[in-house]
Amino acid sequence: MLKVGLKKMEIREQGKPRIGLARDIARKLLEKSDISNYPILIKEIANHVEGLSINGREFEDGLSGASLCHNGKIFIAYNKDHSFIRNRFTVAHELGHALLGHLVILSPIDLYSKDYKELEANQFAAELLMPLQMLKQAVKKIKTVDQLAKAFWVSKDAMSWRVIESGIYKLLNSWS
Repeated sequence: MLKVGLKKMEIREQGKPRIGLARDIARKLLEKSDISNYPILIKEIANHVEGLSINGREFEDGLSGASLCHNGKIFIAYNKDHSFIRNRFTVAHELGHALLGHLVILSPIDLYSKDYKELEANQFAAELLMPLQMLKQAVKKIKTVDQLAKAFWVSKDAMSWRVIESGIYKLLNSWS
């Protein structure tokens, strides 16, 4: 089981995001969960995070989810009115906030946010749901963003963002 309260392995420089740390924690969680195929199943991940509780809730439409850590437990709520695909990214994003030691976050998920906490949580979620090594293998067979998004059970927007920020777009045939 992965425990909450990870040691501070990387010191943040005045608001700079710890991108490497976020990705590393996601990779370690995938490794502990013994997951080697996509799509990554959140239930399999949840089984390896001690004290994790995930529930759908009614939120206003602009709010995707929230996370709270209390007494060594992680509580994640997602907007039950949002799509299955969106909720997968929301839960992964909120888990990132919790495992990275962020305080309670109540804001919409924005892939292009400049806030270091949001950048870290987005990087964690991207690496968790679209692991770079799996993505590199997938583009050998799957040649469009649409098909990759379907294969990894993520939105086309999330996959587009991931292939651009990782440089994998160079290996694709098209954006359709």
